[in-house]
Amino acid sequence: MIRTTSTADANLASRAARAVAFGNPVLAAIQFGVPLVVGVATVVSGVLVGETTNSLPAAFPIIVIGITLICLGVTNVALPYLQTLTTWKRFAPRDTALMAEFGPAHIMFMAGGITTTVDMTSVATVAARRDMLAVRTTQSISLLIPMEMVPPTIAATLLSR
Repeated sequence: MIRTTSTADANLASRAARAVAFGNPVLAAIQFGVPLVVGVATVVSGVLVGETTNSLPAAFPIIVIGITLICLGVTNVALPYLQTLTTWKRFAPRDTALMAEFGPAHIMFMAGGITTTVDMTSVATVAARRDMLAVRTTQSISLLIPMEMVPPTIAATLLSR
């Protein structure tokens, strides 16, 4: 069993939020980019309809749909970011004691008074998300551990799963 300790810095919450919102670049591009591109194209189409028909009422629903799609793209990224940011700021503010424990049968992370333990048999995926180690279980429990708290040999073993 290996234990590591650290102290939360002022950037820990924003690092965790970036790992959640932008950790998987392909997924972030799809969640943000597709609605944004389709939304912009829809707004442009609505403007063109309005110009060719000289009728704002005909173009208005198309433009509203386009703006809604643009908002959806922004929301897809902004909500997970803001939710993670506020959660981590609440339970791991600056100078909070952090501890990670890596055993043969479990991974545990403690921040302040909150402890999350994941049984290794239930680990579904492990990924390096920016500078955080993201562990997801089959029960959808996610665990984020700052990469500086994960020994390189443990990180290599977990990421090769």
